[in-house]
Amino acid sequence: MTANYPKKVVNINSEQNKENTSLDDNSIISELAKMSRLEYAKVRKEEAKEIGIPVGTLDKLVAEVRKENNKTYIEFPEITPLDKSVDFKKLLPEIISTIQTYVICEYEIALVAALWSVLTWFVGVLKFFPILLITSATKESGKSTLQEVLFELCFRPYLSSGASVASMFRIMDEHRPTFFSDEIDNYVDEYYAGLLNCGFSLKNGKYTRCEGDSNEPRTFYVAGFRCLCGIGKLLKDTTLSRCIILEMKRKTANEHVERLSRTPEGTFKELQRKIARFAEDNKDHIKEAYPTIEKLNNRALDVWEKLIALADLAGDDFGKKAREAAIKLSASNDAVSTSVDLLGDIREIFETFKTDKIFTETLIVQLCKDPEKKWSTYDFKNHEKELKPRQLANLLSGYGIKSKDVRIGEVKKGYELDQFTDAFSRYLYPLPPEKSATGQQNDIEQRQ
Repeated sequence: MTANYPKKVVNINSEQNKENTSLDDNSIISELAKMSRLEYAKVRKEEAKEIGIPVGTLDKLVAEVRKENNKTYIEFPEITPLDKSVDFKKLLPEIISTIQTYVICEYEIALVAALWSVLTWFVGVLKFFPILLITSATKESGKSTLQEVLFELCFRPYLSSGASVASMFRIMDEHRPTFFSDEIDNYVDEYYAGLLNCGFSLKNGKYTRCEGDSNEPRTFYVAGFRCLCGIGKLLKDTTLSRCIILEMKRKTANEHVERLSRTPEGTFKELQRKIARFAEDNKDHIKEAYPTIEKLNNRALDVWEKLIALADLAGDDFGKKAREAAIKLSASNDAVSTSVDLLGDIREIFETFKTDKIFTETLIVQLCKDPEKKWSTYDFKNHEKELKPRQLANLLSGYGIKSKDVRIGEVKKGYELDQFTDAFSRYLYPLPPEKSATGQQNDIEQRQ
């Protein structure tokens, strides 16, 4: 398959035609320089033969034109896949063991990190690209070390800390690397968050910007993997819902690991070759794999589905452990949207008071009673100290729930339990039988 541009048929015996041929060759090189790295790799040998120069010479000429055009030209190490098939039942434990050689962490963190690092090698066949967020409450908890180990295991790793958003979406468009960003608490803004969000999905992974003196719009394709590292969870709900959050803890004085900085160069080379071969042999399987996973909502399924598919290839035991990790980490993930959090807390209030209706003002008082929940310091819009009736109404409007006149001794604006039944069933996990609604009222009428 050759590059898609016109070529003239010329008579090379005349001096004029020799000059035209040279001009055509320059045009070919110019068009090749506009290609992505993958597209160029597919046609470079054929085009070099047609021009009549060595492939290495063509590579240099194309690189020079890219540089002149201010194209992002980044070299990634070429990993030669192992020359024989790889048993993932042996490879996955080897990767987990390698991570735990340098990092003190729970087994489920090592397992998930290992699966995610392997999944990056399937970037060309995936629809979703879960963001790995490595975080902790304090410094020196092994976050950066885990990230450095994964840097040695992932497909086309690229350290982007401090890089501008403009450079990142250009690099992603050309190379589809695995981006690594450390200390994100220092520089995440709305533009960076926007790039993270649209990069999660292949379908929505497009970033359009105007370029050049004429400001012509150009679309960049930015879907791909990101590994973020920082203290706390300083990302908004919309981004956190696309993340796998690994919370690290500081090691104790009795816990010891190998120093990554003392590892001889080339230590990870053989492991990289094994992963490359495994990915090469199993791309079709992972592309079509849709494993059964219970207790995860749609977004969580998008995040975890292919990781679980990988774990299943290592055997039922790993598949079971990966599912347990998915449920546990998803449950502890603050990525659940604010409105869904609100539904859960409202259901708890209805259950606590065994009532089927409540005034708006009473509902807000109960929501704000717990200082550890977000409602007592709800400052998402107007920096107010607590949730207000209008804010409550806005959060519930997305579920078709509106306040109404409610009679409890007197008539005031409020809500009835029946209004929430559909939303509870769709967005919240079922309650245990002993906590199911009874519809019976108690002394909440007196409290209102």
